[in-house]
Amino acid sequence: MTKFNQTGGDGSVNIQGGSVNVGLSYSDAKEICEDIFKANFFRLSQEAAELAKLRAEDLVENYLTKLQKQNSLLIEHLSDPDLQYHLYLVQRDYARSGDEKLRGILEDLLVERTKEMERSIKQITLNEAIKVVAKLTNDQINLLSMHFMFAESRFTTIKSFKSLEENFNKFIKPFVPDESPTNSQTMHLDYCKCANFIPGNEDTVARVLKKSYSGLFQKGFHLNEFVGIFPFTEEELIHKKIVMEDPCTSSKYVFNTINFNSLPNKLNNHDKILNLQLEQFYNNQLMDDEMVELILKEMLPTYFSHFIDVWNNSSLPNLILSSVGKVIALTNIKSKVTLNSEVEDWVY
Repeated sequence: MTKFNQTGGDGSVNIQGGSVNVGLSYSDAKEICEDIFKANFFRLSQEAAELAKLRAEDLVENYLTKLQKQNSLLIEHLSDPDLQYHLYLVQRDYARSGDEKLRGILEDLLVERTKEMERSIKQITLNEAIKVVAKLTNDQINLLSMHFMFAESRFTTIKSFKSLEENFNKFIKPFVPDESPTNSQTMHLDYCKCANFIPGNEDTVARVLKKSYSGLFQKGFHLNEFVGIFPFTEEELIHKKIVMEDPCTSSKYVFNTINFNSLPNKLNNHDKILNLQLEQFYNNQLMDDEMVELILKEMLPTYFSHFIDVWNNSSLPNLILSSVGKVIALTNIKSKVTLNSEVEDWVY
């Protein structure tokens, strides 16, 4: 065995060894996680204590593996007191329930929290989501996901009924329950600060879709109706593709836009008064709610009718998700489908 000898003067620091490791290793991090749990979890009978310990260790293994896959240096953050506190909450809640779906969401929330070391709205929201998620059933977590993707997200890729159907199949259908949620289920979301219940809000399926994708639900108009009010010629409107023939009837036209927001820019119109008149004209030629839902049932598969019934026959239209509810919804969605960064921008 090789021997090392060192000498040093006053005030010096000597380091000796074949190699030097700086920072936390995987085994160090794992030991910290296990120590936190042992030091804080209440005493149980031997059998229950062993089960709780196994669950906590299982969660830690998965959490550290996910962390290393994203960035091995993130393990260094485990020395942070606030992160250790939320690590314990995650261990505690899974050790108590043993719910595998809950475990996955807790792990993913903790991974995101580990990345966020600066005190910010995102860090605070993740902390609150970790505290709350164990108070929800899996069905309620799915309701949050469905609500977020349908009522509080707007996709620039939806420009036709076909793309509406594709997005619905991917992002909404996996979370639609078999039956409408009861008032107690939705009110519990309000109680857990995942959503705000707004009486009278009534964002039905038709109204939600008309807010985001109103261009799909135009009744159609004759061009002479429009040019009789606004300073544009029929040739200009057609040539610049501001309007197009109504797919349902060739005798009428519709605006070539998915919603009103882009229409003034297409017309190069910067007159505020004229834009208000233009918006009024646009809104007046939209279908009413009953007609929208009838069109949806005709144009989309039969399961969309089920979704309309689930949504409209519950208090879901009265809910607006909080930032905590959105984070839980997003975490659940990301575990099932691939999302682009645009969706995260709607949360933070």
